[in-house]
Amino acid sequence: MKTHIGMSDEDVLRSATSYAAEAIGWAEHLGRIEPGYLADFVLLRSKPWKDVTKNHNAYIVAVVSHGRVVHGTLPSS
Repeated sequence: MKTHIGMSDEDVLRSATSYAAEAIGWAEHLGRIEPGYLADFVLLRSKPWKDVTKNHNAYIVAVVSHGRVVHGTLPSS
């Protein structure tokens, strides 16, 4: 398993999402992609929880802020 400053790829992502939301007291509103949570996220063409180094511009498919696509397009189902 690769580590970044002693953390796994998965823990790096949690630190930027759910752990960060908990740290600022907003865990009931942020840090997860679930109904009722504020929708700010980046959709990537990679699996950053397996390799966080692939979490950069070349892999961005879409950016969603406040529930609206502000860059790129979401794939259709």
